[in-house]
Amino acid sequence: MDTYQEARQNLLTLQMDLTDRLKDIERRVGRPLPKNLEDQAIASESEEVLANLHQQVLQELRDVENALHRIERNEYGTCANCKRPIPAERLQALPSTQLCIECAQKRQPSRINTR
Repeated sequence: MDTYQEARQNLLTLQMDLTDRLKDIERRVGRPLPKNLEDQAIASESEEVLANLHQQVLQELRDVENALHRIERNEYGTCANCKRPIPAERLQALPSTQLCIECAQKRQPSRINTR
């Protein structure tokens, strides 16, 4: 039995959910603006929020598809950076991750305490 069969199934389910969300967002984007100026302002803000959400969902979908390709290539569960195994707990929490926690932390910008 495939070691990552459950992860693959979860990723496929997530892929379908994200695809549905993307379609829903795309249906909402680009609707005509109302005639009332106040309503136009609200609609413009909503459009901007939808555009940002669209980009986030699209990126998450790409990450999921990449994880599915990694399963096919038997690379899933191996850090793309250091090539060490990614702990099962991390894969359960972030099934589309490509990096172990150490490599992921190195890629995040340092947080500066300004107090």
